[in-house]
Amino acid sequence: MVMKRKKDGPASLRRCIAALGLFLCLLLMMYLFDTTPWTLNFREGTLFENLLNSTFFTEWFVPYRTPEFNVLTVLFAVIFVPEIIISTIEYINARRKKQ
Repeated sequence: MVMKRKKDGPASLRRCIAALGLFLCLLLMMYLFDTTPWTLNFREGTLFENLLNSTFFTEWFVPYRTPEFNVLTVLFAVIFVPEIIISTIEYINARRKKQ
């Protein structure tokens, strides 16, 4: 007798929850690392170093004391937030079609 896996819900809902959970875990890890004196060192004149020293990451968007984590937060948000929004819309549309 072969056991079949029972699907708990639509795949779009699972993708949304997984992306949201991963995003929140990354933010929590960066918050914990921000409380330590550990910092990254980059060569001067690189694109990433120029991005770190821009006024956006030093004055406007400052959730962390370390500018590297501010840049990573924006990068993770650009990657994960669209996935979360798209998956949520797909889940809502799938539920409307069932009704």
